[in-house]
Amino acid sequence: MRAGVIIAVIGALAVLPGCNRLSRAPQATAVLPYKTSLAKGEDPRDMLITVEANGATLAQVRESVRFEATRHCLTTRGRSDTDWDIDPGTGDWGFMSAGTALVFRARCRA
Repeated sequence: MRAGVIIAVIGALAVLPGCNRLSRAPQATAVLPYKTSLAKGEDPRDMLITVEANGATLAQVRESVRFEATRHCLTTRGRSDTDWDIDPGTGDWGFMSAGTALVFRARCRA
């Protein structure tokens, strides 16, 4: 009986450090090429993501923007599903230009 309690305590102590990792915001596993910033809308599911792209194309900035949206949706809604505003002309993510920055509008699905 005593050995079982000792094993259970050791097992619990071994698992506890992993719990701290679950409570932290997601972090990129690789360096993302463009710096982004996120502004929440009135509805916490809505967001505007600004990326300093200096003339880069949508394809070039996509992963930096997607990571920021995924992190926001995971930390605020518990899921990563994101709906992006779509440009009807291209059928791809729509964005606005603001000087050297591109601004994307998205919404967490959950």
